[in-house]
Amino acid sequence: MRRDTKKYAHGLSRIWLHMSFKVKYCHSIFGFKEVREACQQIVLKIAAECNIDIQYIGFDNNHLHFIPDLGKYSEPNLRKLFKGTTGKKLLERFPWLKKKYFWGLVYGEGSIIAML
Repeated sequence: MRRDTKKYAHGLSRIWLHMSFKVKYCHSIFGFKEVREACQQIVLKIAAECNIDIQYIGFDNNHLHFIPDLGKYSEPNLRKLFKGTTGKKLLERFPWLKKKYFWGLVYGEGSIIAML
């Protein structure tokens, strides 16, 4: 039987985590195919650069979930690495997301706050 292990400084192991990142205010941004595909590319690029194996990547309309190997990283560091980078790069690539889904709802034209 072949074991699915990898050698790290602390020994032989694999620790698979299920990570899920929910979009702020539950906006359905992953309903847009181009946003979903860009996010998947960003996650895979981060994983390749940091030598992190990923078993699965999936999307619902308002969140991303995937299963990475913890490897040499702690869970908070891995979460920070993926969440911070994907959020930043998605907003850089699709600036209309921020305007339409995060600021347009509160400070957009015709809102009560903008009229005050």
